[in-house]
Order: sequence, then C-alpha cells, then structure tokens
Amino acid sequence: MTVAVDTNLLVRLLVADDPDQTERARFLFATSRIFVPITVLIECWWVLEAVYRVPAGQIADAFRSLLGLPDVTVEQERRVLFALEAAATGLDFADALHLAATPEGGSFATFDRTLVRRARKITDAAPVFEPPARGVP
Repeated sequence: MTVAVDTNLLVRLLVADDPDQTERARFLFATSRIFVPITVLIECWWVLEAVYRVPAGQIADAFRSLLGLPDVTVEQERRVLFALEAAATGLDFADALHLAATPEGGSFATFDRTLVRRARKITDAAPVFEPPARGVP
C-alpha cells in the first residue's frame, strides 16, 4: 500500500525539530511506499523558507535527496526536477512549478515582472510574458 504524506510529515523529516514526530516520520518513510503530492512540495518549500528560514539552495538539495529515496514517488517528478533547476537561477519554486506545468509549445502569462525577467534565463522554459494593455499588439 502506498501512503501519501502531508506537509507536516515532510517538514518533520527534513527539519527534525520534534523528536517524537521526526522518529515517526522516519519510520513511516523507512517502512512504507511513500507518495509526495506536488502541492505538499509547494507548501513544504514555503514553510521551510518562510518559517524556518532555510535557504533555497538547501531546500532544493533536500528535495533532490527526497527524490532519491527508495520507495518514494514524487508527483510529476520531471516537472519538479525542472522547477528545482529553475529555482537555482533565482526563480521562486512555486513559480517554477507553474512554468513547468505550461503545455509544450505554449506560453505563460503573468503580471509578475520579476518572473518574466528571471524566466528569460531559463533556456528550456516556455516563453513568459506580461499581457499587453487592451488594443496594444
């Protein structure tokens, strides 16, 4: 049986700030087939960065390690790997996942000018643009 995990389990596994919950999370990961939803990764990244002040590079390394664990499946692993590489260029992880989800041959529209600028550094990303004002080609 596969067990999907919530953000709090993943945070405990990575941060180990509660001995009881950390041990229980480790045991679950060691004895079960684990599925990590992409939404859990987004929330976990936010918690680690905003609450625990973990640098983005360390979070990316932790997520890469997670992807390498036996019996762990991460939803949309290819897109997650793309997002981890994009985040290394300065793109926000959630934005990178949004960009990774863009259909092949499509483009991504946003009002976030920082995202537009940073996405230009990613050669294999979909084109990112800010929608023009009405009537402006």
